[in-house]
Amino acid sequence: MKYRFPLTVFLILSMVSVLGCKTTDVAPNSQHDVTFPYMETDHEWDKKYSDAPYVFLLADNITEVQEDFSYTENIHLVMKIQNEDGMKVGEFPLNYDNSREEIKDIQAFVLTADGRKIGYSSIQDRTTQQGFAVYSDNKVKIITFPNVLIGSIIDIRYKLHHLKPIIENEFFETYYFTSQYPIKYSRRIFIAPNNMPLTIKNSDTSIEPEIVHSDKTIRYTWQAAYKNKIENENFMPPFTELSEQVSISTVADWKRLSKYGWSLFEKNLKSSSELKEAVQKIKSEIKDKRDQVQAVLEYIQNNFRYVSLNIDYHNYEPHSTDRVFYNKYGDCKDQTVLAIEMLSEIGVVAYPALISTYSDLSLRENLTPMLNYFDHVILGIEFENKINYTDLLIKGYKFWEIPSAWSGTNALLLKPGGDSFHQLTFADMKDMTTYIRQKTFLNDDASASGVFSLTFDRSTTSQLRVLMKSMTDSENKRWLSMFAAKIIPGSVITETKAVNLNETYMNLEIQIQFKQKNWAELINDMLVFGVGMADREPAFSALTRQNPIVFRQSTATEIENEYLIPEGYEVVTLPEDLAVESDFAYYKKSYRSEGQRILEKVLSGYKRSYLPANRYQDIEKYYDNLIPLTRKRVAIRKKA
Repeated sequence: MKYRFPLTVFLILSMVSVLGCKTTDVAPNSQHDVTFPYMETDHEWDKKYSDAPYVFLLADNITEVQEDFSYTENIHLVMKIQNEDGMKVGEFPLNYDNSREEIKDIQAFVLTADGRKIGYSSIQDRTTQQGFAVYSDNKVKIITFPNVLIGSIIDIRYKLHHLKPIIENEFFETYYFTSQYPIKYSRRIFIAPNNMPLTIKNSDTSIEPEIVHSDKTIRYTWQAAYKNKIENENFMPPFTELSEQVSISTVADWKRLSKYGWSLFEKNLKSSSELKEAVQKIKSEIKDKRDQVQAVLEYIQNNFRYVSLNIDYHNYEPHSTDRVFYNKYGDCKDQTVLAIEMLSEIGVVAYPALISTYSDLSLRENLTPMLNYFDHVILGIEFENKINYTDLLIKGYKFWEIPSAWSGTNALLLKPGGDSFHQLTFADMKDMTTYIRQKTFLNDDASASGVFSLTFDRSTTSQLRVLMKSMTDSENKRWLSMFAAKIIPGSVITETKAVNLNETYMNLEIQIQFKQKNWAELINDMLVFGVGMADREPAFSALTRQNPIVFRQSTATEIENEYLIPEGYEVVTLPEDLAVESDFAYYKKSYRSEGQRILEKVLSGYKRSYLPANRYQDIEKYYDNLIPLTRKRVAIRKKA
């Protein structure tokens, strides 16, 4: 499931989710009024975040669960606009699932910097899937505020009624106390029947609740003040693994979730004459069972359009397979359930598997059983006594080859009797390697000509192939020309071509023929050339680090350069072989001279790893040590 929102809207939606607000209209009762002085501005926290686009002065959520597991959220948000970028909050979205939820009692206004209180201009109710309104229950109420200027305060109260639970007779939710935005004061009140079995788990927080018992209910209250924002840094874990949070669930275990998830898919397995006819055609043309399975997957990939109907709004149920087959479009759930039905027609059993696109869920032992962690569905195929995992949205892989994007991730397999987490196998390292080859003919005037070749890793190949095949011939030529100019700047490009563009299971290669003046550096009577100094990753140039460093997948770049030097020249300097390695990265460089031919090879990359923030200095030391060692280059000169 991929997000398709403009960046500013996405950030706002994320914030609403962070605050436990799903989508609806409401006004808390007077008994829930907040007494914390969140409007005061003389605290150090206010000074610290005075330049933030906006800050949350208040994030208040009161959830009350009923005996039938329906529940209501009373939500109160107060935001202060502090610069022009923050004024975008003047269009505030509240998302909800129209089939299960409703928003009521919206009270919203702007308090201007000069003290005027102005109500909202309008509330629009829209579908989030434009063009697919009948196909999706995702809705959004957009509150439009007037006079949202620097210094304004936006105040929103509403009620979100969850008319029925996601899973019958179950409740689960997570409350966040820290976010990508500063939160001055937050309160979470949770009220449930006394006899409701609850598992409550803290993560990265020491906030303890006040617990109050009554004859019929139990009430938990968590409060937090002056919370710093989570800084956005490259190579950081997902927000959900960093935030101070409390998870509440009645779900006994992951097996229960697996069984429930399967029931949603099973009831939508409905064949049709057209579907059977399509499978029969495959069976008549292909006899090998393995090839039949692959042909079914390719049929779906080539004939069904992907439509993003995100499961992150708790839309876990796919549409029926007969409907998906007729429409010829669907999201990951729809295409997965269709594959399960079509594969059953050739006698192959398959199951859906839930994964996260932002986390490998390696900390699953610490997670409370709930569906909130998952935002994507892939396919698990039983074949030759093992489960083979594949993703219908990623082309270019056979079903027994794990897509690089999901290498080693953890998936919850959905089966009739229930199941648990399974760690997917690790992709072959060669599939995650980018290969660069260059053969250069060097002239004695420092000019050169040659052939450059870049073979993309498997994942990048899949994405680029989709992009390039969507373009016209003229657009492809223009794209290749721009690519070549960026890769070999200052050169005259004589030819550029894409190799294997139409070969689904082969890596895409870009070949460039070039000529360039002053290709080598002329120093006195020597020509100097070769791969330059290693680069420090820009993300690791900061002086400090707040968050852990995560390399979710191993990566590699392999460079092989062949230099043909002019007749009458000899090698003056050939750098020594080099090998620098740590538990998170590596860099290897070697040289060989054979007459007029010099071979240079460089292999570098990151290892799959998780480093706490206090190991940032180890990354700095790695580069501080590596960069000086890679300064030396090849030097040649004419023989005396």
